[in-house]
Amino acid sequence: MAKRIPAAVRPYYDAQSGVHRETLLEMRKRILDVVPDAVEVIKYSMPTFIVDGEPVCGLLANKKHIGYYPFAGSVLDRKSTRLNSSH
Repeated sequence: MAKRIPAAVRPYYDAQSGVHRETLLEMRKRILDVVPDAVEVIKYSMPTFIVDGEPVCGLLANKKHIGYYPFAGSVLDRKSTRLNSSH
């Protein structure tokens, strides 16, 4: 079952339309598949995924595209054992 979208983040997704919303939600699902313990918040004006208190990545809808913004690769390095075992 998919992780529930936090109340503070839901309006961001709800404000998007059509393929933008579908794409954002699919990307969200994939991020949470890799880091299921991530906390989702609005930071930097976009849905941002926090792991161990550090922002890992964010998603941003633009007029003609969706942006994926990786923030802290070092967080994923520390979790590499778990990530490698999840595939």
